[in-house]
Amino acid sequence: MSVAAHRVSVVANNQAEAILHTLVQAFADDPFQQWLYPDQARRPGCIARSFRIVLASNLGRRTVWTTQDQQSVAVWVPPGQSPIGGRAVLSHLPSLTYLARATGRRVGEVVRGLREIEQRKPKAPHWYLVLVGTLPAAQGAGRATAVLEPMLARCDQDRTPAYLESSHDRNVPYYERLGFSVTEQLTLPNGPPIWCMWRSAPPA
Repeated sequence: MSVAAHRVSVVANNQAEAILHTLVQAFADDPFQQWLYPDQARRPGCIARSFRIVLASNLGRRTVWTTQDQQSVAVWVPPGQSPIGGRAVLSHLPSLTYLARATGRRVGEVVRGLREIEQRKPKAPHWYLVLVGTLPAAQGAGRATAVLEPMLARCDQDRTPAYLESSHDRNVPYYERLGFSVTEQLTLPNGPPIWCMWRSAPPA
């Protein structure tokens, strides 16, 4: 099925649980999530809790997109904004406590790794692609490209750069085809490599 065949739209509040399910399934075997939550049995619950906070912060910004079948999702953060807003953090404190317990004795290692990722984020204003995921059974049919296109077109129209981090080497060529370039590769403490990728704004 071609990219054009997939209708996409901004996610409505009543779709939050459905797209959360999609994201949890899409990231179950992601190297970064495996590093963050090595316990395979507990990982889906931990991912769900953390992604629920991200969605709560960004649904109101109307920067979360999904396909009509809700099998692919992209979460963007506007320039100058944080992926997790203060109100979302306060309303999900029990989840954050759970996440801290999930890392256990590795909490120091995890904090160091997250700090390294944060320090690599560009200072220049940009759209930040926090998450993009497709249900495993639905991958390879153009859904991810379709769900990314509206915001990439907005970046081009507004002449605003975009940024993302990828923990899958197989995804790097895909993002390169969308106009992103690797700016740096870092390795998390006792963890996987992370590719930092930047998409420049088109010339005026």
